[in-house]
Amino acid sequence: MIIAGVVGPACCGDLSSVYVVAVLLVTLGFGAIGFYDDYLKVTKQSDKGFSGRARLGIEFLIACIAVYFMMRSALMSGSAGSTFGSSIAFPSSKTS
Repeated sequence: MIIAGVVGPACCGDLSSVYVVAVLLVTLGFGAIGFYDDYLKVTKQSDKGFSGRARLGIEFLIACIAVYFMMRSALMSGSAGSTFGSSIAFPSSKTS
C-alpha cells in the first residue's frame, strides 16, 4: 500500500511542489515507523513492538519537519498571507 501510494504521485505528481514532496516524505516516514514496529514484533516473536510514546514522538517530529518546510516555502514565495491557508495540493495532479 505504501509503495502504491508513493509511486503514483512520484510518477504523475508535480515534484516541484513542496506540498507533494512533503506528503511523500511523511508517508515514507510513517511507513518506515510501521515497518520497524512490525519488524520488532516478528524478531522478538511477541506483541511488544515499538513503544507507543516513542512512536507518537517520532511521528510528531516528522510532521513538524514537514510543516516547517511547507511554511518556509510559502514564506519564501511570498504567498503566506494570501493563499497558504486556503490552498489545497492534489498530489496526483500536475495543475497549479
